[in-house]
Amino acid sequence: MDYSFRKADPSHIPAIVRLMAEAVDTAADPDWFVADDENYIRAHISHKGFTVLALSDGGDAAGFFAIDFPGTDPGNLGRFLDMDDDQLSAVAHMDTAVVTSAARGHHLQARMLAAAEELLQDSSYRYYMCTVHPDNVFSLNNMLASGYRIADTRLCYGGLPRHILLKEKASK
Repeated sequence: MDYSFRKADPSHIPAIVRLMAEAVDTAADPDWFVADDENYIRAHISHKGFTVLALSDGGDAAGFFAIDFPGTDPGNLGRFLDMDDDQLSAVAHMDTAVVTSAARGHHLQARMLAAAEELLQDSSYRYYMCTVHPDNVFSLNNMLASGYRIADTRLCYGGLPRHILLKEKASK
């Protein structure tokens, strides 16, 4: 099966919410995935970032990757790395990635990440950051293979262990 990638729009919100619910229900370990709500998804389609959607050749949503622009908010992962305000303003969070169980094994997480990075290429965002549970080797290996590095390991999201990963955009 082949997949296409596009920016999600408000019409995709119900499908994205269903994918997130499935991710909660099928996570190998409940500590690996922290779900967001519909308001979060809506904001990351309209103004707080964007969301890359993977569509099957039949048009069904097979996965999504929400990208967050945290600015100088207290939750900016760059704060763990002592970034100054100028650097914090250039951080994009590769925030929430979900692939439906029926589409796993097709490298969709890495492909959606690549699509997101392509959309960010001409932007002012130069620090791409995310968190991954240390035991989630699938997501961790995807991120490491995509050029991210473990910059720190902390307790996040109410005490859950997370690697803080960072990738700096190559200069043009």
